[in-house]
Amino acid sequence: MSNRVNRRSFLQIAGVGAVAATGVGSLAACGGSGTKAASTSNVGKNTASIWPAYVASNIVKADLPGTNAGVQDAFLTYPSSLAAGSAGKPGDGSKVKAMVITYGAPSKSAADGNKFAQAVNDALGIDLELILISDADYITKFSTMMASGDLPDIMVLGLYPLPNQGAFIESQCADLTPYLSGDNVKKYPNLAAIPTYSWKNAGAWGGKLYTIPTNRPLMGPQLYGNGSLTGSLTKGMKVADFTSALQALSGGGKFGLTGTAGFANLDIYAGMFGAPNGWGVKNGQFTHYWQTDEYKAALTQAAAWYKSGIYSPDSLTTQLPQAKTLFQNGTNATIRDGYGAFSGYVTAVNGAFPVSIVRPFDAGTTVKMPSAGGWFGATALKKAPEARIKMLLEVLNVLAAPFGTKEYELFNYGVEGTHFTRDKNGNPSVRTDLGKVENPTNLPYKYLAAPTAPLYIAGQSDATKAMYQAQQDIIPVTVADASLGLQSDNWNKSAATAKKPIGDAINDIVSGKRPVSDWDGLIKTFMSAVGTAAAADFAKELAG
Repeated sequence: MSNRVNRRSFLQIAGVGAVAATGVGSLAACGGSGTKAASTSNVGKNTASIWPAYVASNIVKADLPGTNAGVQDAFLTYPSSLAAGSAGKPGDGSKVKAMVITYGAPSKSAADGNKFAQAVNDALGIDLELILISDADYITKFSTMMASGDLPDIMVLGLYPLPNQGAFIESQCADLTPYLSGDNVKKYPNLAAIPTYSWKNAGAWGGKLYTIPTNRPLMGPQLYGNGSLTGSLTKGMKVADFTSALQALSGGGKFGLTGTAGFANLDIYAGMFGAPNGWGVKNGQFTHYWQTDEYKAALTQAAAWYKSGIYSPDSLTTQLPQAKTLFQNGTNATIRDGYGAFSGYVTAVNGAFPVSIVRPFDAGTTVKMPSAGGWFGATALKKAPEARIKMLLEVLNVLAAPFGTKEYELFNYGVEGTHFTRDKNGNPSVRTDLGKVENPTNLPYKYLAAPTAPLYIAGQSDATKAMYQAQQDIIPVTVADASLGLQSDNWNKSAATAKKPIGDAINDIVSGKRPVSDWDGLIKTFMSAVGTAAAADFAKELAG
């Protein structure tokens, strides 16, 4: 993977969600002396007992309660009074280094006078130094750091598919199983409130628990609509009617659909046709969704949409930022984007139109909308004496304090009056000039540990209700990638290379440059290169 490709683009174009978003293939074999090139497969290991017990947080009550199936707790307003999310400062005053990815601008440290960093250090009771690595430089700089053997205390892993992750974890990271497995996690109540699916999907290595997942919602990518235009796209309508409705929204320089740098993101349409989410499994046998008739049906339909003018003809060259603008200004009626983009669209259109979530159409098969992995990254600790590991876990427990607590507000907004002020409704949403520089984007403590993600859009209760209802409608028909949490050395080593020509072919087929009849041969080559071997690896892991 080029280190100029950001994480989202890589996952979309290369199609490696089962690798990068699950921790299946990640850290390079760069752990310094003692690292050996070995797989930490879970085959033959009993992992059933290692997963932390789940104990839901009761610190703050949601306005619209979530469900065990993955519907988020929804908050229509910001809590008027904040609770305490921890029993006090967890640290021992020592220096702690943490490596974390950043999508923001360089920021000075607490020692250099950063008031946000100083406040966080005070709350945690440690001298926390963030080693910030940009998205573009993550692979190179992380690998260099690991090769040097000079490791930070805390590391955010699982963000990219790099070879020999198992060797690094086995030799350099602390085994957290004795501290977090089963009821042991109850000593850290905020970590215990992380849903079990996040732990399992982040995975185990050699039957042991090494990482703490940063929770994210299960809702996967969605087709967002301009609610003033897309009312005709109703739940469960037939494919032909769905197509006719999109056709009516296209013409005169406006389009029902648009691709973003191509058409690799056919996942939601494939799911509507009944294709699995990446990898599917039946009777212990794994099938990649590209192998299925359902995916081919989605590919064929997309080509028909392009030919009829429903897709923008600029879809091959339209990058996501431009596509966002075209959606927000009303040019294009819909946009496919990740779940996390919803609140951004709501804020950007500022009431010009309601942002809707288009429900799946009926293709005559069982709908299988792709769910997300339920986590962003996973935090590992460098091997250290037991007392230090316990102290660092206490620190992460405080960082995972839930929405509605004083700690959550600090880590996600900064210090009131210094970094933010409240709007007329009490939302901590108005950044000060200092807050535009010192903030959780530029100093992302939130990536080290996080609570179960809340559904909260400041000042947008109607939009919050709309997404809450969408989750109730869509989550019951979502499916996870069956390879989540499983390991495959073959997939780790070869998937990105083998998938690149498939992504190119999808663009060519949808845009009419190649016939759909080429598809079967392409997939035969892909399966020969990596798919068949990976399917066998996953099957062995699943069988245990």
